[in-house]
Amino acid sequence: MFEQLREKYQEHADRLEASYIKSNELGLSPSYLPYKEFDESILDNLYRIVDMVNPLLNYDNVPGACLYAHCELKKAFALYGYHSELVFGDVLVNGVPYMDCDIADLESQLSEGITNKAQKVHCWLLLDSGLFFDATVIRDVIGGESAGELFGFGFSLYDEGIVFEHKAMLVGEEFIRKTNPLVHK
Repeated sequence: MFEQLREKYQEHADRLEASYIKSNELGLSPSYLPYKEFDESILDNLYRIVDMVNPLLNYDNVPGACLYAHCELKKAFALYGYHSELVFGDVLVNGVPYMDCDIADLESQLSEGITNKAQKVHCWLLLDSGLFFDATVIRDVIGGESAGELFGFGFSLYDEGIVFEHKAMLVGEEFIRKTNPLVHK
C-alpha cells in the first residue's frame, strides 16, 4: 500500500509506514491491508453503512467517542467486505493539535495498561485505499452542532474552512485491547 500511495501522497504514505513500523516494534501487530485503488462509489457505500449503524451506536451524541465509534465501524465495514484498520494519533485543526498527544503519550498508555483514566489520543480508520475515514472529529471540533465524516489522504477541508491534518502514530486494534477497559475484549 505504501508504495502505491507514495506516487501521489508522499508525506501521508511515509507517516503511515512509520506508524506501522512503530506499532510492530511495540507488539501491536497491525493488519496490513491489501491495497485497493480509491473509488468514489466505495465512499457512498461506507456512508450507507454509517447511516445504518449510527442510530444503533448513537456515537453522534457522545463527545470523545472516537475509540468506540471506530471500533464498531470497523466491524460494520468488515461485514460488508470493506477492510480497514484503526489508527491512533492526533489531528491538527487549523494547525492546532486537537488532542495534543505525541508518541510518548501513547507509549505511556501502553505501559500503564488498562485503566479508567481518559485516554489522550484520537482514533480513526485507515481504508484499504490508504484513505483515512474519521466519523467523530467534526462534531467534537464544532461543538456538537452537526456531525459528519472526514476522509482524505492526510489532509481534509471541512465546509466551514476548517483544515484537518491527521497525524498517525500507531496502528492496530491491539492498542485498544491493551489500554481501554470498555472495548478491549
